[in-house]
Amino acid sequence: MDRLWPRGLGKEEACIDHWAKEIAPSTELSQWFGPDSDKWPEFRRRYEWEWRANGTEMDACC
Repeated sequence: MDRLWPRGLGKEEACIDHWAKEIAPSTELSQWFGPDSDKWPEFRRRYEWEWRANGTEMDACC
């Protein structure tokens, strides 16, 4: 999931009811993680911390 809407894809074409960009990882976290799967455990920890720091609840978003 990304916070930016994909270029070239209209919202009508996407066929989604709700785009919850607020639950996506921050740009900084996504850039840090990149394509390095070895960072996955640390990415998960940091992503959960972001959620809690922002008061985001998965149940409330989805």
